[in-house]
Amino acid sequence: MKKRKLNGWMLAFIALAATLLVLLYIQMRASETDTYTVRLYRTSWNEERGYEVTRSIAPRPEAAWRSEMHEAPPVPVRFDGAVLRQGAGYGPTSLEGAFAAEDVNELCGREVLREDWVFSWGLYFTNDWYHINAYVEVRLPEEESGLAEATMTVYHEGYSAPACVMTWTGEVGEPIRFGAEEL
Repeated sequence: MKKRKLNGWMLAFIALAATLLVLLYIQMRASETDTYTVRLYRTSWNEERGYEVTRSIAPRPEAAWRSEMHEAPPVPVRFDGAVLRQGAGYGPTSLEGAFAAEDVNELCGREVLREDWVFSWGLYFTNDWYHINAYVEVRLPEEESGLAEATMTVYHEGYSAPACVMTWTGEVGEPIRFGAEEL
């Protein structure tokens, strides 16, 4: 009976150790990637509550990623909510994604789009020895005839000052293109 108990404890210890190693591996892989966070915001006055309410949506999960050379074929990647974790590696990288038209229409409370709202950007001189955190914030206009505004802020991990800030202004539904920026 003692030998069975000892074998049971050893098996439990091995299972726990294996679980911890898998969790450590997942954390290590996450720390090797760059983080891109993308959200679309709308602020509106709420008569009932008497203050402004800000609501937001995340982009479609599906996106296309290109890296390492300008002519690289697009590789499918996925947003997890508003966050994409992707290692940039060395060289130029670009991403193209979209906000679902039905989500934007629901956020606006009326039909403003019939097609998905596309966004994209490019970054140059990314590399393996530092990681970046990029935040893209798209703001819908408060008035129907206003312009939408988008800002992309890129930080080198561990630095408080941004490496670059890109802006875009245009009509709702017009492709949001940040162009390309050197890091």
